Amino acid sequence: MIFNDFALGTELLNGEIIFGHSEASLSAVPVPAAVWLFGSGLAGLVGIARRRRNA
Repeated sequence: MIFNDFALGTELLNGEIIFGHSEASLSAVPVPAAVWLFGSGLAGLVGIARRRRNA
């Protein structure tokens, strides 16, 4: 996915006018194992809280 941005005469708060062009390229990033570990721990805590509330 590529985003293109072209600003023609954007005025800043201090009165300056800028001209610019920027381009960003995005690629897929794998989810680290720490996120899966955190998510499973969080799901476990939610399960424990439900069990305690229903008991």
